[in-house]
Amino acid sequence: MTRRLAPLGVPSTLLLAVAVVGAASSCRARADGETIHASGHIEATEVRLAATVGGRLLELPLREGEAVAAGQLVARLDTTDTELEAARLAAELAAADAQLRLLLAGSREEERRRVAAQLAAAEAELAAAQRDLARL
Repeated sequence: MTRRLAPLGVPSTLLLAVAVVGAASSCRARADGETIHASGHIEATEVRLAATVGGRLLELPLREGEAVAAGQLVARLDTTDTELEAARLAAELAAADAQLRLLLAGSREEERRRVAAQLAAAEAELAAAQRDLARL
């Protein structure tokens, strides 16, 4: 007498069907207010900020952990030092300009070039200070 074994496809198909029904019943939609317990891992995005110029912090309107949108104010720095520096450089520029006019009225070419270079340097410093002030 010969015994026939059941084909392997039938038991594995039944096992697969039971697994699908079990998974579907555990993933069913939950009613509002029903708590779901699960384990997992959450990572926060952390970004370090730094100002392009130094200064004293006047205002910090955000709290740690708050979301920030692009372009949103995150801190306000005191601009007094930068404004004073811009005023000082403007005065230096005016003095260099006056000295250049005096020299152009009657002096040697070397002196004229030296004072013109000083004027250009003072103008560049003033422009840099104004850019710093605009960033604040």
